[in-house]
Amino acid sequence: LEAHGCVAPFARHIDAETSFIRFPLLVSNPDRFMAFFSASDIEVGRWFNSPVSGDGQSPTQYGYTWGSCPIGEYVAQHIVNLPLHGRLTTEHVKLIAETLNQYLCIHPDELEFIRWSSTLEL
Repeated sequence: LEAHGCVAPFARHIDAETSFIRFPLLVSNPDRFMAFFSASDIEVGRWFNSPVSGDGQSPTQYGYTWGSCPIGEYVAQHIVNLPLHGRLTTEHVKLIAETLNQYLCIHPDELEFIRWSSTLEL
């Protein structure tokens, strides 16, 4: 991401104690992003696609009122998670980085969105 002029998302919240199992990234088109990575056999997660999660129910089932947490709703619409788990080999990491680079080169609109979203105070 830095090679494309992007600040790593959530960078201001990362310190020596931080450990990720997944790398969260806000993208403009999560479905397009996931399809691109899937074509390279890379599993991208979309687990937090609602401001309230649980058992596949609608957030309103838990008393959530749409519009009451606009930042959470925005993030839920745009977040994807790249894998970082301990089973990744160096080759896997290189493939993920190369695939991300290819995706950003093919979709410059996405690059602009990522640059912009990394400046948000979330």
